[in-house]
Amino acid sequence: MDDLSDWTRLADADWVMPSDRNLVDVVAELGQLLGSPDPRLRDDIGFTALGRWAREGLLDDVLVRLGDDAAQRLTHPQGRHDSRVRTPSAPPSRRAP
Repeated sequence: MDDLSDWTRLADADWVMPSDRNLVDVVAELGQLLGSPDPRLRDDIGFTALGRWAREGLLDDVLVRLGDDAAQRLTHPQGRHDSRVRTPSAPPSRRAP
């Protein structure tokens, strides 16, 4: 996908997997979105698409690779753990009445 508008169109199309794209490439791009500081890219697009496709069984052939890629992003290039990578924003919590 070339830009945010491509991902927005994908969301508007009810997250139908693009037939003209390689699954591994799409998942790799979405995996990169999971590390984005932009909550729209990370949460609204990355987590939503990957979660939906995983529940539908569309990612069965790439789940191991997806997990390996996610684990790789959690390690800083110099070997230090970087907890800021792929840390989703906390969902709003409700206060007890």
